[in-house]
Amino acid sequence: LFCPEYILPDLLYQMAHYPNFDQQHPHYEAMQTCFYVFFEAVTKDTDNVSFFYKLLQTLKQHNDVLQPKSKNTKILCDIAFEIVHNEYGKTRTCSGKPFPGTVNISRNFQATQSVEDQAISYKPSAFKLMGKSRAFKSVPPEA
Repeated sequence: LFCPEYILPDLLYQMAHYPNFDQQHPHYEAMQTCFYVFFEAVTKDTDNVSFFYKLLQTLKQHNDVLQPKSKNTKILCDIAFEIVHNEYGKTRTCSGKPFPGTVNISRNFQATQSVEDQAISYKPSAFKLMGKSRAFKSVPPEA
């Protein structure tokens, strides 16, 4: 069974290790574009928004195995959560019910002892969503 939704933890992990991650501050537009493209593809005809909420909340409670003190994955979880909530949670037909199951987290992440991570926003205070239409303008057309 292949669940394309489970690409998200690996995508998030790869973006967190992008060499120029800090230069993307405060809007992280390249990362936003990747998230918009990903979510547009995997939310097309399915009600998986509640799964993404659960997955992102769970990921935010984990640290990067290679860089446990880094906040990059937590910043990206907050950005992805905002995109899912604002762009897909409100516009797609979704059940509105919490995801009933458990989610699996890749070995690239390890659980933290802190319960504070859920309440803290790691996005910069100046962060703004670029919006789906602007994100897709930056994607090159198919050849």
